[in-house]
Amino acid sequence: MVYFPDNYFEKEIRNGFEVSSMMKRAWAGQIEVLSVIREICERHNILWFADYGTLLGAVRHKGFIPWDDDIDVIMPYQDYLKFIEIIDKDNEHYTILSPYTNKEQCFTFFARMIHNDTFMKWWEYPFLMTSGVSIDIFALSGLPDSEDEIRFYYNKVRRLNTKFISSYLKLSYNDNDEIQAREKIRSEILEMLERYRFDDSKKAFCITKYKEKDILPTSIYDKTIKVNFEDRIYDAAGGYDIYLKSL
Repeated sequence: MVYFPDNYFEKEIRNGFEVSSMMKRAWAGQIEVLSVIREICERHNILWFADYGTLLGAVRHKGFIPWDDDIDVIMPYQDYLKFIEIIDKDNEHYTILSPYTNKEQCFTFFARMIHNDTFMKWWEYPFLMTSGVSIDIFALSGLPDSEDEIRFYYNKVRRLNTKFISSYLKLSYNDNDEIQAREKIRSEILEMLERYRFDDSKKAFCITKYKEKDILPTSIYDKTIKVNFEDRIYDAAGGYDIYLKSL
């Protein structure tokens, strides 16, 4: 259980933006999930980093960006697979939603760790979702060596991902052919994401809204630094400045 002083849940103004008491409670729930992620990663020697808006918030605000409502972390793909396996069978209070588990409920290629003892609604465009408080866990996939190979490989992954998401928008749940076609796309994408090991690659990427901006040198993650986030210390990539400038 993570401790929060009573006044943490009071409405406050951050950088001229009003943060409601309800938002503070959502933040607190996510920090509790993050503390569990950190504990599991430390216990099982899993490499992980604060990422995206969470990293930016840590650097700029030493906590949440005032208008942000989620926490993001990232792991090399092999660590990501190890983490999914551990949570999927070893924690009654948390569910891991991923393309490897709960497949029909997961239309992304990142994972979401959900606190089973909480409840909230959130948008994952184009869907309104209902679950417990959660944290997004992204996976860093390696890439081939040459720029031409990277371009061909990455563009194929993006095309398949667009086709995969579109299949949810037109799906008839009685259409077995459509379901099987989507599972074939999912399997093809997962095979591609696992093809190049992060540790053996000079560049890596995630499937995110940032698209080509997310293709970055793996050297960014060679070292780990500590960052302050809501008065707690978490891991971040040593090359975070290169990363943030690319987005």
